[in-house]
Amino acid sequence: MRYISGGPSEDGCIFCNRLVRANDIESLILHRAEQCFLIMNLFPYNTGHLMIVPNAHVAEIDNIEPHVIAEMARLLPPVVRALRRVLGCDGFNIGFNQGAIAGAGVAEHLHQHVVPRWQGDANFMPIIAGTMVVPELIPSTYAKVRNELDAEIHGVSRFEIILIDDADNPNVWLRDDAVPVVVAAPESPVWTSVVSSFKLQDTEFIGYSGAPSTLDRTTTPGLVIRTTSLPNGSGWRRVPFFPHDQADSISAGTNEILLRVRSNLAPWIESRR
Repeated sequence: MRYISGGPSEDGCIFCNRLVRANDIESLILHRAEQCFLIMNLFPYNTGHLMIVPNAHVAEIDNIEPHVIAEMARLLPPVVRALRRVLGCDGFNIGFNQGAIAGAGVAEHLHQHVVPRWQGDANFMPIIAGTMVVPELIPSTYAKVRNELDAEIHGVSRFEIILIDDADNPNVWLRDDAVPVVVAAPESPVWTSVVSSFKLQDTEFIGYSGAPSTLDRTTTPGLVIRTTSLPNGSGWRRVPFFPHDQADSISAGTNEILLRVRSNLAPWIESRR
């Protein structure tokens, strides 16, 4: 609706603005390389639509340094693999729109689109009605794809999982008084490894639980999941997700993790308090 209604315009270049911000979750930045970065499209053509963007504010590809183009090309295969695992897509549209006349939405800063496609996805909606159909919320797709890129690009295999129940004042499940960790199965999507590990019957992926900055390689990445299921196994207990005096009933390390997660979640979770 923000796209349809127009809303206030943003001063400056949207890519450069986000590049200098500290919180990559809020900016939808999925990965920062040396010369370019990956960012999700806030108004996607299709679910999982992301862009590979050079750091340099350059409008035309013939003005981009060859080593920057080479880095963008090296990122493309792991991006495609990650998106295919997460979304099960059948193909991709990959390419540049150079210049406003060619359809570039941000003509002053060149960017490469990577758009997942599925058999039969281009029905009458985008062709006749001029409307895009995106069945998954942006924070959910961001969380899944960023975890998958953590695995694909950085070789991460351990992921912290924040399980939140469906109460009006939500609780978080701890296992043996700690945030549970899942070791993702090789060649399987991280999110499916989580669901099968805990034998969850229903899941809503709310957000990314790792560090706000994609340059932080010390904080364990992970997912925030809302579920009505009881996690499989023993040693589980629930504690308030928004603690008051109960904060002293959990370890300092666990409290630090939950504090980080609360500060990074989409605003809707706050409204459920």
